[in-house]
Amino acid sequence: MTKKSNVMKLANDLGYGRVKGSINGKELNLTSVLARVPANQAPKPDTFRNADEKDAYMNDLVNHLYFSVNSKSINTDGKFFLGERAQHSNSNKWLFDVNDYSSKAENDMGLILTLGIIAAEKIKEVYNEDEALDDILEVEVQMTTALPIMEANRNGVVEAYRERFISNQHLVTVHNFPHDITVKVKFKDVFVGYEGELAQFCIANASDDIKSAIMTEWKDAGYSDIYPDVTVDEILGLRTTMGVDIGAGTTDTVIFQDGKMLIKYSTSLKMGYGSVQDAALKQLIQEGNAVGRSRVDLEEFLNTPAGFTTRALHKHVEDIVLDNNELLANEIVDSISDVLGGATRDGIAVEIVYVYGGGSIPMKQRGELREKIADKLKSFQTVKAEVPVLFISDEIAPYLNLAGLQVVLDNM
Repeated sequence: MTKKSNVMKLANDLGYGRVKGSINGKELNLTSVLARVPANQAPKPDTFRNADEKDAYMNDLVNHLYFSVNSKSINTDGKFFLGERAQHSNSNKWLFDVNDYSSKAENDMGLILTLGIIAAEKIKEVYNEDEALDDILEVEVQMTTALPIMEANRNGVVEAYRERFISNQHLVTVHNFPHDITVKVKFKDVFVGYEGELAQFCIANASDDIKSAIMTEWKDAGYSDIYPDVTVDEILGLRTTMGVDIGAGTTDTVIFQDGKMLIKYSTSLKMGYGSVQDAALKQLIQEGNAVGRSRVDLEEFLNTPAGFTTRALHKHVEDIVLDNNELLANEIVDSISDVLGGATRDGIAVEIVYVYGGGSIPMKQRGELREKIADKLKSFQTVKAEVPVLFISDEIAPYLNLAGLQVVLDNM
């Protein structure tokens, strides 16, 4: 028997480093990683000691998922772990390659991640409704997602990406249990937006939390001394703004005027904070100081408190990351210069810069990106003035694109 279909709503900010989203109104935040599971390493079905243990497992199924996908939209075969199970697995990890120039829209990984997340949520939903899990399940999905600006701006890319989701039914088979469960996924509608534009929309229509974060940053960065008595509404009311969205694999820079994105004055740098991590990891491996095999491993090492015998190694790793951080900062400023050059020639002057995205957090913490951007802005001025460069707070910066996707989803 086939279970009745219902519509699932997914806001899917599918980043090179993390998948951030909401699924039927519930928060989603996972590392963008899969682990390929060889046939000779297939795990045994999971079992539970009691009902409470089973409930906890099923309600966090996405972090335990062992699954495969059959779809005409996907060319990659195999079985995979997802979520924390993938992150901590000894199997070969599959992450987005932040160094190559292939399109996120053409990569199978994004579709496989998305379909695994949907299947896990559907099984959890049926389980919590006390329905049987021995049937084929069906789900229709409305989804919003986004692509880097320059990728999305290429002729036909957005529509082709959308078609990969909506043109076929996708079969996701979950292998966690004594019997396999197949989830048939059909996308009812898919919206594909521009990364950065969605974030800037949320700033222009700032919630009280965003307004408070902007004023805190305004004061902390010293702009309240340069421009006393300026209100948050005056800041948000500036006509011409620049957004710098730093992710794991790309950095999108674009100018907005009167709330509209000026795509002519935009660029996507094929580098993000993941590029810093990859370069640091490569150097550490060459030195014989390997701290793991992937960006995920490196981040875990840095986030684990150092013991007294590993403090020197910890400091060495941090120094290497900082060196590569500066290289990325210089690349970002060069891309900003390209955008400013075109805008200045056309008589457009940027009045304020907002920096956000998950990669903006370590870039603010380590290095001098704010100062570098401010100096570059001055180099395009005949009458020198301090153009504010505001980093959106750590709690909000990674989620601005997602907030924009959620607004669109709520209105679909």
